[in-house]
Amino acid sequence: MRWTRATSVILALSAAIHVSPAGATDDNGRWRAYVCRVTDWIDCEQNRNSRRIYPVETLYPDEHTCLQRFEALFENDPVISGKYPQTNDADNSYVFDCEMVK
Repeated sequence: MRWTRATSVILALSAAIHVSPAGATDDNGRWRAYVCRVTDWIDCEQNRNSRRIYPVETLYPDEHTCLQRFEALFENDPVISGKYPQTNDADNSYVFDCEMVK
């Protein structure tokens, strides 16, 4: 199993948690991406114990754009993919998600 598949599953679960009712909009918040070590995901997702790592300062207009654009960076940017790899070793593998910044 590749971690990209695991990332997709985690993102799908995370997105399901953050889904707004039909027709609802965000309160004009900005979104930023963060990465977490796979083994820290539960603490990271709940933003406990300072587990979130923010590899870029970029803010995105909505969650979908954040997830889509950061995924491209996460998988293709040599600096980010080198620093936060997706490997078969959970202790040294990372996943990402996005959070609203108010």
